[in-house]
Amino acid sequence: MSEPTRRSIARRLAGAAGVYGVAFLAPRVLRFVIIPLVVAAVGFGAYGTFVLVSLIIPFVHVACELGMGTAALRLAPHEPPERRASVFASVIAARAVVAVIAAGLLVLASAPLSRLTTGSADASFAVVFTAVTLVPFTLTTAFADQLRNEERHSTLARLVVVRELIEAALMFVLVIALRDGLRGLLVSRLCAEIALVLLMAASCRHTFRARPSLSMIGTLARLGAPIAFLYLLVCLRDLDRYLIKAILGVADAGRYDLALRIVGPVALGNAALAMVFEPFAFRMYANPAAGEIIAMFLRVYVVGFGTMAFAAAAVAPEVFPLLSPGAAPAAAVIAPALIFAFVGDGVLRVAGIGADFAKRTGAWIVVAASHLLVALPVTWLLLRTLGIFAAGAALLAGTLVASEVAFAFSRRLYPLELPVHRALAVIVVGVTSMTLLVGGAGVVAPLPMRLAAIPFFLAAAWAITGLRGRDAVEVLAAAGSMATVQGKTR
Repeated sequence: MSEPTRRSIARRLAGAAGVYGVAFLAPRVLRFVIIPLVVAAVGFGAYGTFVLVSLIIPFVHVACELGMGTAALRLAPHEPPERRASVFASVIAARAVVAVIAAGLLVLASAPLSRLTTGSADASFAVVFTAVTLVPFTLTTAFADQLRNEERHSTLARLVVVRELIEAALMFVLVIALRDGLRGLLVSRLCAEIALVLLMAASCRHTFRARPSLSMIGTLARLGAPIAFLYLLVCLRDLDRYLIKAILGVADAGRYDLALRIVGPVALGNAALAMVFEPFAFRMYANPAAGEIIAMFLRVYVVGFGTMAFAAAAVAPEVFPLLSPGAAPAAAVIAPALIFAFVGDGVLRVAGIGADFAKRTGAWIVVAASHLLVALPVTWLLLRTLGIFAAGAALLAGTLVASEVAFAFSRRLYPLELPVHRALAVIVVGVTSMTLLVGGAGVVAPLPMRLAAIPFFLAAAWAITGLRGRDAVEVLAAAGSMATVQGKTR
């Protein structure tokens, strides 16, 4: 592939990722402000209950999803055009049936599930709301996969913005203004999911003219089963909330989730990357230039979002007390580990992409298991000593180990050379230095010192990754130009 063609593909990928980044950022900034107000209105106890009950959704969603979304993304591009709609019609039909059955079972088991997740049967009504929410949530992920496959990125991005704005607005009215507490949180999320699934169904209405195929469902389920098991293992990472609840209490589980939300905007890069990266990879992996493009994006990603993570952690001692009621500046010591764990997730996904290219998705099961074997035991052992900081440190440690395991498998299964070790080195340098600056050494460094460290980290990350200036400029220019084009086509 020629250099102009390679850079044309890079521009398209960067621009699509930029569209998602902007679309995800706007409503998340709003929620970034609203969530602390919500916590102030309902208290950490009720918010912790909401968090613990909400974790039911990702666990049960794995059974509803069955890995068929990722399987459809792999099969659809290689199907005749007239059969592609049937692929996604099959996915939607299968998910709808399984989601309704799963929701019914959750409603029947609401009391024991409430006791299991929160320690009390008082949250049974919250389990019922969560069960109903599962149905539209499961269908929206199916529609999102179809829109990604069709490269309708701007449509999907706009719908995501609408959903986030609806939930934020309802939270403001029901929880903050009307003081409806836990029920207001549950109603806000349910209404937002219903609105999103209706809008997505309208955007994908041509799919309803296609007939679902039982044979296609079977094929998708067989291909997706290892991926579904992987998703289950990934969901088990969220068990750290339950460990925190068991050792420190429901309120601390709420505080930990709030800390994740405060640092969460850094994860937007991972979301934007994943939305465009997987469809591109599954189409282009056999192209000789694919590895070179992926390596370039990994370098730009880790330098760009690593620096963003470093800068966000630098101001965490000032932000945490404002957004987390009762938090001391020293509580921000958890921020670097959490933020760089999100950056590590992006590296992890790229590190193991060779297993996907080789169609050896079972390797991801080993990767996810390696993460769990590090993160959960470390969390359990250190929670009493280090408090919720232990959960953040363990999450990062598990991500780093899993990335190494993923890359080791990837290199054996598919000949793809990527700067994964350099990317992980950037993360280690960033999290270590900033943790010391925000209280890890016993005192919080002055804000000017923390801000002055940002350009030094940027220079270090640039040197470690070996990023070329022209690649960085190309990606940034592409993101800007694509955003402009998308705006003109709306």
